[in-house]
Amino acid sequence: MNQVMIFDIDGTLTKSGQSVDKQFARFLMPYWSSRNCYVVSGSDRAKLRQQLPAELINLASGVFACSGNEFFSGSENHYSMSHSFPDELIEYCQRLVDQSPFFWRSGRHVEQRAGMLNISVAGRNSDRLERKRYVDFDKLAGERIFMADNIERVFPDYEVALGGQISIDITPKGWNKGRVYSEIRRLHPDSEIVFFGDRMEEGGNDLPLAEKLLENGHKVHAVKNFKETWDILQEHYPIIVPLAATA
Repeated sequence: MNQVMIFDIDGTLTKSGQSVDKQFARFLMPYWSSRNCYVVSGSDRAKLRQQLPAELINLASGVFACSGNEFFSGSENHYSMSHSFPDELIEYCQRLVDQSPFFWRSGRHVEQRAGMLNISVAGRNSDRLERKRYVDFDKLAGERIFMADNIERVFPDYEVALGGQISIDITPKGWNKGRVYSEIRRLHPDSEIVFFGDRMEEGGNDLPLAEKLLENGHKVHAVKNFKETWDILQEHYPIIVPLAATA
């Protein structure tokens, strides 16, 4: 059976918020050129292009950005969802950011993307040290879970998921990574789907897609970092070299 591979980015192909490891990228180039491989991320196109080289993005069969609310391949844009978030929601999120006791702020705290809002107390401009400070703070304070619970309580028409290490993603109900499943099935109706992601826990933004895949008999791999993804690919999904190429 043909296989389709889907990869999250942060924590799956890269360290959170960072560019892909150069050796791993070299491994992925022939891998993606020999298989149908897709990327799905909560980030927008600009951030994706900072993390993955253009050559790798162009080898992907398609890229789902903004939690699946935008889909493109190469220079072709297949769709881009739009939603008008109410001012009350945006203002509420800004108040939560302003009320946080976390001291270091880098800018870009409430950011609107295709079909989603991304909220980060530390800010999307955070460097590695600032990100680590917030990760350590959030592990103790549970701030992102607190924010997610409160937003869903006050605005029940929206759902909130933990995105990456320092942010939360807000979408209208159903506008999450789970929507990628129907698109992949449309494009590859007879293929087995394999998904790699690091946020498949309750409240994680990879969970909706993982659940749909498992419900329909496909495979998921919950990983902790890109090295684990790399190991699983080499052990369980090796590149099959045609016999003619070895003659």
